Amino acid sequence: MGVLGILFGDAVRWIAERFPVPNVKAGRPVGRRSGESIRPYRAGVSGSELEVLVRSGMFGQLSPSERSILVVLTIFRDLDSRLTRMSYEAMGRYAGVGSGATVSRSLKRLARLHAIQIHQGARIGATRECNAYRVTLEDDPKFLDACNCKSASRNFS
Repeated sequence: MGVLGILFGDAVRWIAERFPVPNVKAGRPVGRRSGESIRPYRAGVSGSELEVLVRSGMFGQLSPSERSILVVLTIFRDLDSRLTRMSYEAMGRYAGVGSGATVSRSLKRLARLHAIQIHQGARIGATRECNAYRVTLEDDPKFLDACNCKSASRNFS
Protein backbone atom coordinates (compact mmCIF):
# COMPACT_ATOMS: atom_id res chain seq x y z
CA MET A 1 0.00 0.00 0.00
CA GLY A 2 2.74 2.41 1.01
CA VAL A 3 5.12 1.60 -1.84
CA LEU A 4 2.50 1.74 -4.61
CA GLY A 5 0.29 4.35 -2.95
CA ILE A 6 -2.85 2.22 -3.35
CA LEU A 7 -5.76 1.11 -1.18
CA PHE A 8 -5.80 -2.16 0.81
CA GLY A 9 -8.03 -4.06 -1.64
CA ASP A 10 -5.88 -3.03 -4.59
CA ALA A 11 -2.73 -4.09 -2.71
CA VAL A 12 -4.27 -7.51 -1.98
CA ARG A 13 -5.14 -7.98 -5.66
CA TRP A 14 -1.63 -6.84 -6.69
CA ILE A 15 -0.05 -9.46 -4.39
CA ALA A 16 -2.48 -12.21 -5.48
CA GLU A 17 -1.67 -11.57 -9.15
CA ARG A 18 2.07 -12.03 -8.58
CA PHE A 19 2.36 -14.63 -5.80
CA PRO A 20 0.58 -17.87 -4.87
CA VAL A 21 -1.93 -16.95 -2.17
CA PRO A 22 -4.09 -19.69 -0.61
CA ASN A 23 -7.82 -19.15 -0.73
CA VAL A 24 -9.06 -19.99 2.79
CA LYS A 25 -11.84 -18.84 5.03
CA ALA A 26 -10.98 -16.45 7.85
CA GLY A 27 -10.01 -18.26 11.05
CA ARG A 28 -9.10 -21.51 9.26
CA PRO A 29 -5.47 -22.54 9.70
CA VAL A 30 -3.46 -23.33 6.61
CA GLY A 31 -0.80 -26.00 6.74
CA ARG A 32 0.13 -29.58 6.23
CA ARG A 33 -1.48 -32.27 8.30
CA SER A 34 1.04 -34.95 7.41
CA GLY A 35 4.22 -35.60 9.37
CA GLU A 36 6.20 -34.20 6.46
CA SER A 37 8.87 -31.70 7.52
CA ILE A 38 8.89 -28.21 6.13
CA ARG A 39 11.52 -25.52 6.29
CA PRO A 40 10.19 -23.08 8.88
CA TYR A 41 10.87 -19.39 9.35
CA ARG A 42 11.81 -18.55 5.75
CA ALA A 43 10.18 -15.11 5.33
CA GLY A 44 12.57 -12.16 5.32
CA VAL A 45 15.58 -14.41 5.23
CA SER A 46 19.26 -13.58 5.39
CA GLY A 47 20.38 -16.86 3.83
CA SER A 48 22.27 -18.11 6.88
CA GLU A 49 21.41 -21.60 8.01
CA LEU A 50 21.71 -20.32 11.59
CA GLU A 51 18.57 -18.31 10.86
CA VAL A 52 16.25 -21.27 11.49
CA LEU A 53 17.86 -21.68 14.91
CA VAL A 54 17.49 -18.01 15.83
CA ARG A 55 13.99 -17.44 14.42
CA SER A 56 12.62 -20.57 16.10
CA GLY A 57 13.84 -19.39 19.52
CA MET A 58 16.11 -22.40 19.92
CA PHE A 59 19.28 -20.28 19.87
CA GLY A 60 18.27 -18.76 23.21
CA GLN A 61 17.87 -22.23 24.72
CA LEU A 62 21.45 -23.26 23.96
CA SER A 63 24.23 -22.66 26.46
CA PRO A 64 26.82 -20.01 25.55
CA SER A 65 29.39 -22.74 24.77
CA GLU A 66 26.91 -24.62 22.53
CA ARG A 67 26.12 -21.41 20.63
CA SER A 68 29.77 -20.52 20.15
CA ILE A 69 30.75 -24.01 19.05
CA LEU A 70 27.88 -24.20 16.56
CA VAL A 71 28.98 -20.90 15.00
CA VAL A 72 32.60 -22.08 14.81
CA LEU A 73 31.55 -25.34 13.13
CA THR A 74 29.50 -23.37 10.60
CA ILE A 75 32.25 -20.85 9.83
CA PHE A 76 35.14 -23.33 9.48
CA ARG A 77 33.46 -26.04 7.39
CA ASP A 78 34.81 -27.17 4.06
CA LEU A 79 32.57 -25.84 1.27
CA ASP A 80 32.74 -29.04 -0.80
CA SER A 81 32.28 -31.71 1.87
CA ARG A 82 30.33 -29.42 4.26
CA LEU A 83 32.35 -30.99 7.09
CA THR A 84 34.41 -29.25 9.75
CA ARG A 85 37.42 -31.26 10.91
CA MET A 86 38.78 -29.69 14.09
CA SER A 87 40.30 -30.70 17.42
CA TYR A 88 38.64 -29.91 20.75
CA GLU A 89 41.55 -27.58 21.52
CA ALA A 90 41.10 -25.55 18.33
CA MET A 91 37.33 -25.51 18.76
CA GLY A 92 37.69 -24.28 22.33
CA ARG A 93 40.15 -21.59 21.28
CA TYR A 94 37.93 -20.24 18.46
CA ALA A 95 34.69 -20.56 20.46
CA GLY A 96 36.13 -19.12 23.67
CA VAL A 97 35.47 -22.33 25.61
CA GLY A 98 38.24 -23.05 28.09
CA SER A 99 37.64 -26.71 28.91
CA GLY A 100 37.84 -29.78 26.69
CA ALA A 101 35.13 -31.35 28.85
CA THR A 102 32.81 -28.43 28.10
CA VAL A 103 33.54 -28.75 24.38
CA SER A 104 32.74 -32.47 24.58
CA ARG A 105 29.49 -31.91 26.52
CA SER A 106 28.40 -29.18 24.11
CA LEU A 107 29.07 -31.33 21.04
CA LYS A 108 27.17 -34.27 22.51
CA ARG A 109 24.14 -32.09 23.30
CA LEU A 110 24.17 -30.52 19.84
CA ALA A 111 24.24 -34.04 18.37
CA ARG A 112 21.30 -35.12 20.59
CA LEU A 113 19.38 -32.09 19.33
CA HIS A 114 20.13 -33.15 15.74
CA ALA A 115 21.84 -29.79 15.11
CA ILE A 116 25.08 -31.59 14.15
CA GLN A 117 26.32 -35.02 13.15
CA ILE A 118 29.61 -36.27 14.56
CA HIS A 119 31.82 -38.43 12.33
CA GLN A 120 34.49 -40.23 14.37
CA GLY A 121 38.07 -39.80 13.18
CA ALA A 122 39.90 -42.94 12.10
CA ARG A 123 42.36 -44.66 14.45
CA ILE A 124 45.94 -44.56 13.25
CA GLY A 125 48.01 -46.72 15.58
CA ALA A 126 47.82 -45.22 19.06
CA THR A 127 46.38 -41.93 17.84
CA ARG A 128 43.15 -40.91 16.20
CA GLU A 129 42.31 -38.29 13.57
CA CYS A 130 40.18 -35.32 14.63
CA ASN A 131 36.46 -35.88 14.38
CA ALA A 132 34.52 -34.27 11.57
CA TYR A 133 31.27 -32.40 12.22
CA ARG A 134 28.37 -31.66 9.90
CA VAL A 135 25.96 -28.85 10.83
CA THR A 136 22.45 -30.13 10.01
CA LEU A 137 20.23 -27.17 10.94
CA GLU A 138 18.46 -27.20 7.56
CA ASP A 139 18.89 -30.89 6.72
CA ASP A 140 17.70 -32.94 9.68
CA PRO A 141 13.91 -33.41 9.83
CA LYS A 142 14.05 -34.12 13.58
CA PHE A 143 15.72 -30.78 14.22
CA LEU A 144 13.24 -28.93 11.99
CA ASP A 145 10.31 -30.66 13.68
CA ALA A 146 11.64 -29.61 17.08
CA CYS A 147 11.88 -26.01 15.84
CA ASN A 148 8.23 -26.17 14.78
CA CYS A 149 7.11 -27.70 18.08
CA LYS A 150 5.11 -25.32 20.29
CA SER A 151 6.81 -26.56 23.44
CA ALA A 152 10.33 -26.56 22.04
CA SER A 153 11.91 -26.13 25.44
CA ARG A 154 10.65 -29.60 26.40
CA ASN A 155 12.40 -31.13 23.36
CA PHE A 156 15.70 -29.35 23.90
CA SER A 157 16.24 -29.73 27.61
